[in-house]
Amino acid sequence: MGLGRGLLQKLLMGCALFPAWAMAGEILQSAQVEEQGDIMVFRAEFATALEYVKHFPSVRGKILQIQLHAVGTEISEAGLQRRETLQPQSTSGLVTEVIYEGNVKGGPFLVLRFDSIVSFKIKEGRGKILEVRLEREREAGQAASAIPGVINANADDLALAQLLEQGRRDLLEGRYNEAIFRFSQIIQRPGNPAVRDAKEYLGVARERLGQYDLAKSEYEDYIKAYPDDDRTRTVQQRLMSVKSRNVQAAELRQVRDVARSADAAPAQTDVFGRVSSMYLGGVAVNRGESNLALNSFNTYFDVTGRTRTLDHESRTLFSGSADYDRHHKDYVTSEVGVRQLYRIRTVQYEYRGRRNGLDVGFGRQSTNRGGVLGRYDGAYVGYKVAPKVQATLVAGLPVDYLETMQLATNNRMAGVALEFPELVPNLNWGVFAMQQEIEKMLDRRALGADVRYFANKHTFFSFADYDVSYKVLNNITAHYGLQFNPISNISVHVDSRRTPYTLTSNAAYGLNNLQDPNMVSNGNTIEKNIKQINKDLGLPDEFPLTAEQIIYLKNNPTIASLRALGIPEDVIRERARRNSGQSTMVTLGLTRDLPELGPDYQFNMSASYSNYISVPTQRRAVVAEQGVNAGEIVWDYTTTRDYSVYSQLMVRNLWMARDMETVNVRASLGDDYRRFSIGVNSRLPYQADWNFDVRMRIDLTVDQNQDNEFRYAPSTHAEYRVTNKLSVEAEALVELTQGIAERGNSTWFSTNIGGRYSF
Repeated sequence: MGLGRGLLQKLLMGCALFPAWAMAGEILQSAQVEEQGDIMVFRAEFATALEYVKHFPSVRGKILQIQLHAVGTEISEAGLQRRETLQPQSTSGLVTEVIYEGNVKGGPFLVLRFDSIVSFKIKEGRGKILEVRLEREREAGQAASAIPGVINANADDLALAQLLEQGRRDLLEGRYNEAIFRFSQIIQRPGNPAVRDAKEYLGVARERLGQYDLAKSEYEDYIKAYPDDDRTRTVQQRLMSVKSRNVQAAELRQVRDVARSADAAPAQTDVFGRVSSMYLGGVAVNRGESNLALNSFNTYFDVTGRTRTLDHESRTLFSGSADYDRHHKDYVTSEVGVRQLYRIRTVQYEYRGRRNGLDVGFGRQSTNRGGVLGRYDGAYVGYKVAPKVQATLVAGLPVDYLETMQLATNNRMAGVALEFPELVPNLNWGVFAMQQEIEKMLDRRALGADVRYFANKHTFFSFADYDVSYKVLNNITAHYGLQFNPISNISVHVDSRRTPYTLTSNAAYGLNNLQDPNMVSNGNTIEKNIKQINKDLGLPDEFPLTAEQIIYLKNNPTIASLRALGIPEDVIRERARRNSGQSTMVTLGLTRDLPELGPDYQFNMSASYSNYISVPTQRRAVVAEQGVNAGEIVWDYTTTRDYSVYSQLMVRNLWMARDMETVNVRASLGDDYRRFSIGVNSRLPYQADWNFDVRMRIDLTVDQNQDNEFRYAPSTHAEYRVTNKLSVEAEALVELTQGIAERGNSTWFSTNIGGRYSF
């Protein structure tokens, strides 16, 4: 027993003394530091010959980045595109981490991290061994202060702010490696106000350098660390762009994972989510009379469980809400009462295989795979049928969001999609076909396609959806963006769509607003009301509804009710076609940083034109009109046009670190109105736990009848972060509207108070 215990102790001690050998990668074989008096020599051994290219910084620092070039043939070019990390063999502790980065643009790189400021000299050349001569600075504080962009361990907030400013200048002027170096130092100081901006800028610098995989990681870290920050939405958009550009890198990572053993790393399981509750209260005051208009308590739940292995990644998601409304208005009966509503938005399991190309999901979910519109109960199965061809089948039951606790089993859908990622470099595109039913009738039969192109400074995406049964183009969208120069972006966006999409289910719209046939006035009779309502419904003379049937339809405004009353399918589909308008919008946009004013100034401007052709209304021609005889039914369409110009000035860090000020102005010209709006918002942080927003919105509207309306709405928002996960928010809004004397003045008071907990 003693001999066995002694042997075991020696083996464990050996593992502790030589961690580099135990964790050696496929390219970075070993890393060790040899002490030679006051001088130390770092030595890295690679599996293939590499040639030194250059390094940064030049002579000293806490981080050293060495650019290399592969000259050996032992490992393929694809095999070199990986990332490996080693803990070096050393008793000094000087080198804390060694990273091989072959999966970034311009690489491979070897990155060394030190526990303090060191001087270094690299032995240039080529081969499987790389040596760096190291010397620890005797006066680290003085040495650091003499190096532009290097901070010592005792640096104060001012020093970090200055380093952040230097990094911003590097970023604006295209010195991306220098910017990465400076931002990387700042984020090692958690709790400092400069860390938040440095995290975002670090992702931007890596993205512009073409290091998309690392940029994706930085953006994800930012979103996780600051889920409610005012910049999070912008970072999320950047993350989406990086993911689109990173398809090739993802395939290389998959090749790497396949080459490894499934037992090389244990499964990693995470559970995270959010619970938020909010009280909403509001009172409307009109002509001196007060009316309670909002009084509800809402709670939202989002929970995700995720497991990752080298073989696959799986996720289980749940999201739902519970609303308790003490002032709910029934829009059919106009009665106000108490309503409790429970909704399940998502109960979903997802599996994505890293090796087998299988992608599966089932449950209640929302996706655009296969042309799905909105939420559904069902499943999808995707499989990579070729290296750059992904096929997906989707099937299920569309969900009525107002009745999410019930399954509409009479409504079914099925679709198929083919995606072609990077079939042509930087180009992703796909096609789909979808069929959907409602109450055993055809609701939708659509074909569609989408195209996405991301390369260098150009961004383009387009989407089209065509219904072959109604023979209408439900939607076509195209967007083009160009990074005009390092500080300017321009974009063009065109969108034309049916509003709403032409679906058979549209026939139910407006049924709850039908006139009660028993309500007679102005000399009308019940018979006249019934006749007029049947005409409004577009029903032919051979299918008239009685007063009882009309009331039933008004109280049960569904497609099932229309079918139950025996209304033919072609009549229902024609009503659905009429219940869809047409909108078109064209927008030109400009975003420009303003370095002449400072690194935190940005200007946004857009000009847009929109056109909306309304759902038609029915009338009977009194006299003969063009192409219409007197007494015939006429369908009238109303066209509304709008021209608008919008501009916004955004300033960050104006009064203090992390504050944000915005001023936006919009001018709109419509067919029968003119509107001018101005908004001012100031976000002011206080210490690390408080954020205050003060806003003011002013609108001036003049319509064709000279019916002037002046509206101003001041509001405040306060957020207190109790811990990193728990926050409490409160918001107050006062909206005052003043019109001409006949309309009087009205005031709206609103307050929102709630809390949010993330885990």
